[in-house]
Amino acid sequence: MRTMNARDEFLAAVSDLTLTQLLAISAEHRAQRGPGLDEARAKAGQLADELGRRDEIDRIIGQIAQWAGAAASASASYAWSPPTRDQLLADAQTQAVPAIIDAALAVMLADHLDASAADVLSSGWRASDIGRR
Repeated sequence: MRTMNARDEFLAAVSDLTLTQLLAISAEHRAQRGPGLDEARAKAGQLADELGRRDEIDRIIGQIAQWAGAAASASASYAWSPPTRDQLLADAQTQAVPAIIDAALAVMLADHLDASAADVLSSGWRASDIGRR
């Protein structure tokens, strides 16, 4: 039986995020915007290159984008009627993508990323119940 690695566990958790969790992730991530987040992303990118993990990280970013895109394309426009719960969820998934990608960087580079950069990158994720486990 195959055990799940950190990446697989993270992706499984992403697919189970609720509307409330997605909104919390996005709100916290917006609060972290600024030079600290830019520096943490730069450190993560440099580490990914140094460790030869850029392709692996690009794949997980693609999976996250695909997850959000699938929800968005399945959701019809609600310009003329109130949005359904599925449409709200799709919008929240799209909105949370940057925070989820940053958290994925922290997960994928956890053994190598310094604590302050990991903390900034995962701040949105920790705002969800899943991120506190």
